[in-house]
Amino acid sequence: MYCKRCGTRLNQGMLVCPECGARQRRQASAFACAYCRGRITVGMAMCPHCGRNARPAGPRWGLWLVGLLIAMVVGLWGLGRLPVQALRQTVAEARANLTGLVQITELLAPLPTPTAAAVGAGAFTPPGTAVTLALAVTPTAPPATATPSPTASPAPAATSTPTATATQPATATNTPTAKAPGGAAVHRVRAGDTLESIGVQFGVSWQAIAAANKITAETTLQIGQELIIPPAGATVAASATPRPRPTNTPAPPTATPLPALPAPELESPGDQTPFSGANAFIELQWRSVGPLPAGVEYLATVSYLNNGVRQEHSWNTPQTSIRMPPWLHALADQPARRYTWFVTVVQVTTDGKGGKLFVPLSPPSASRTLAWN
Repeated sequence: MYCKRCGTRLNQGMLVCPECGARQRRQASAFACAYCRGRITVGMAMCPHCGRNARPAGPRWGLWLVGLLIAMVVGLWGLGRLPVQALRQTVAEARANLTGLVQITELLAPLPTPTAAAVGAGAFTPPGTAVTLALAVTPTAPPATATPSPTASPAPAATSTPTATATQPATATNTPTAKAPGGAAVHRVRAGDTLESIGVQFGVSWQAIAAANKITAETTLQIGQELIIPPAGATVAASATPRPRPTNTPAPPTATPLPALPAPELESPGDQTPFSGANAFIELQWRSVGPLPAGVEYLATVSYLNNGVRQEHSWNTPQTSIRMPPWLHALADQPARRYTWFVTVVQVTTDGKGGKLFVPLSPPSASRTLAWN
């Protein structure tokens, strides 16, 4: 042991330091073992009770804390203030929500056994399952043509072979004309079509098309509308009717106009105000133009001449003031070192490449100049 005042080494049991005379604390003669809680005399390297290395046991704060929590829970239970019912209701609601979200019982259900009929209908067949197929060959009709051209010759009848071939349905083609009952054609209106252009396409007068569809020249055609086209050469008595209208094509959406705002009024510093030193605090202030809509801010611009070349920097902010950064000091040409600044109200958007784009919503304010040496 050592003296607590001067650090001199002391013999075991000394209560007064022979060097400085400081009184020492009485040391404990024994301590509790950390493993078996048995008493060990100070100076022993091994516990005589459990045979392990001598190590003092720490305070039992954990046991005391657990006991205190148990006592509190028992007390609340006895007083009827423990929210047991609320906890049970919360657990029940959570289980009901989980049951509704995840259907675990359906996942564990066995897969249905495939049958020959189901396989023939397109059902799933596990690998390695032997299935007997009943082949039935059905003659297919030739596909219908969508134009007045001669009909293609039908394909040869399929022959029964051991290998089953799947017959895919004919794919519907998006053609503007089709056949209607009675030999008339059906035309689907496209963008830019008129009764005259459709009549020229099929060799029929537009009056005959209008009479067949019970419409007039004043009728506006809609894109996708189906018109019955009479046979070529069909005509009706000419009448003094105006020329037919073109197809009603949708107009492109108009852009939302941006609000027009007045130019901000500058407040301070005044025009031709001098400043000196790189650490000078220069705050550019202006008056508010009113509440700004979302995405609308002020754009403060500072310009100067550097080696005869005009330089310009801008900063956007929703506030009505901004401090000139110290790095602008001494960048303007001597001897005046003048800086010109003005403010504009802009809408802040993106240019699609990760940068900012400023759309002016007001004319620029009056500019002011300051000297910063």
